[in-house]
Amino acid sequence: MRQSNRMLTTFIPLILFVASCTPPAANLKPASTANEVTRLEDAAVSRVKGVQVIVQAGPWPGPQPIQNEVTPVRVLIDNQSETALRLRYNDFALIADDGMRYAALPLYQIVGSIPEPVVNPGYTAITEPHFVYHAFTVAPFYAEIYPTMAAYRGTFAYDPFYYDTYNAYWINLPLPTQEMFKRALPEGVLEAGGHIEGYLYFERVSDDLSRVTFRADLSSAQSNQFFGEIRIPFRVQ
Repeated sequence: MRQSNRMLTTFIPLILFVASCTPPAANLKPASTANEVTRLEDAAVSRVKGVQVIVQAGPWPGPQPIQNEVTPVRVLIDNQSETALRLRYNDFALIADDGMRYAALPLYQIVGSIPEPVVNPGYTAITEPHFVYHAFTVAPFYAEIYPTMAAYRGTFAYDPFYYDTYNAYWINLPLPTQEMFKRALPEGVLEAGGHIEGYLYFERVSDDLSRVTFRADLSSAQSNQFFGEIRIPFRVQ
């Protein structure tokens, strides 16, 4: 027993030392060139072809701190265009000035074939999501995760390479938390006249950058054709 105690005593400082060497997480603030939203702190807005996107980079509201591992961003989308808008994680990114891309991370592991992908059955269903939506349907492979929401009935492309690549981000982290799942903006289709607001979780942005730009590629759900791009600059603190 005394040997175990000595081992524990020498191990704890090592853990604390490693933790103290972790680079600090970035705080994002709207850049001087961004169109700030007066009623929301640390938020900026852009509009392209009838689609309005507000990005708020304020404090994470959940009970567990996650900013040292990911960069959470609240996104509000109003679709006042004449086409249904496809929302996929690989349509969103934070781009540094040197071109470095910080991806929007999928929380769920998708299994099955490309024509019929499904969420790994090990996840808990979200019966009370902590995000707001109107005229929004989740991607078909998310139907069992969000049983209280309607699923899109049309074809919704699934990118297995993207999911397989970025699911690996979580392997050595105590994340995602259940609060992250509940607040996450899911993939799906936002109809004309629809609205959704929820969180995207990006790869962790380091504070040694000076600026990143939130980018969203806008594509039609029916045709998959690209029709616009949202860009909102943020400075890094």
